Amino acid sequence: MRKIIYVLSFVAIALGFTACLNSNDDYEPYDYAKQLKADSIIIANYIKAKGLEGVVATSSGLNYKISEPGTGSNPTVDSTVTIAYSGILANDKTFGSSDNAVFKLSGLLAGFQEGLPKIKEGGKIKLLIPSGLGYGPYANGSIPANSVLIFDVELKQVDK
Repeated sequence: MRKIIYVLSFVAIALGFTACLNSNDDYEPYDYAKQLKADSIIIANYIKAKGLEGVVATSSGLNYKISEPGTGSNPTVDSTVTIAYSGILANDKTFGSSDNAVFKLSGLLAGFQEGLPKIKEGGKIKLLIPSGLGYGPYANGSIPANSVLIFDVELKQVDK
C-alpha cells in the first residue's frame, strides 16, 4: 500500500512539473537591447530637435550634458544628495519637479546613479535616460512604460 501511495505521489508531482513546462502562454521576455535601440533613436531625435550640443553618450545608453560642473564634492552611490530637478518625457510633458529633494543616491534610478557623479556640488546636468535605466517596462504614475526620461538637475548638496 505504501509503495502505491509513493508511486502515485511521484506521478502527481511529475505531472505537475510537466504541466508547468508545457505552458502555452505567449509570454515574450523583455528585450532590453531592442528597447535601448528604440530609446537611442528617441534620444537622438530629441537632441536634434532641441539643438543640444556637447551631449555625451555612455555605453549604457545614458546621454548627458553638463552645463555647470560644480566646485564641491562629487557624490558616490552611498551619498545622500539634495537636488533641484524637473523631469519631462521626450514629448515635453512634465511629470515631476522639486526645488529641494533629498535622496540617497543608491535609491534613485540607475540613470541618476550613473549621471549625478559626473558633476560636483553646485553643478547642473541634463540627463537623457533610456527606459532601461529608468522605469523600464513598467509604468509609474503618469510615466508610461518604456519611456525615455529627461531631467534637468542641479546638485545642491552632497552628504557622504
